[in-house]
Amino acid sequence: MAERTGVDWGHCIGLYGAILATTVAVYNAVTKWKERKPEVRVDSYSEVTYYSWSASDDDSVKLTENELVLRAVNSGHRMVILSSMGFILPNKEKMDPMGVRSTASFPHELSLENRHTVSIAAREFAAQLKSKGFSGRLKLVGFYEDEVGRTHKSKPFEFDIDRYV
Repeated sequence: MAERTGVDWGHCIGLYGAILATTVAVYNAVTKWKERKPEVRVDSYSEVTYYSWSASDDDSVKLTENELVLRAVNSGHRMVILSSMGFILPNKEKMDPMGVRSTASFPHELSLENRHTVSIAAREFAAQLKSKGFSGRLKLVGFYEDEVGRTHKSKPFEFDIDRYV
């Protein structure tokens, strides 16, 4: 009786086919999950300086005010309804600042490839934080919440209260 040595190519081809089919199935599942999941990117800008043209005698450009800007951009595959916005303070409390200027009111339908922007005067925001007992430099996180309870956050940024109060 002859002993069989070498590779059984039939089993190798079957194993390769099984691995390929599993890889394709996982890829398809992840792709479908990403298409259903909203993708809202949130950016926070601390101390953005706005300038305005002055109609004075010297026709100069003048500093109007430093502002904080919070922006949500829908880069996903489905529309998202934003219900609120604000900042997460160092003590994890969510603060909805008063006196914000906004491109739209809440609830707001954030369609694909669109954005929603709010801004608040840095001086006004610093006073609100000071009234809550904060001072000095704080790490803040901007956020938007949507109608189904998801919170979309920005990267942390630093804000110096004492610079404006």
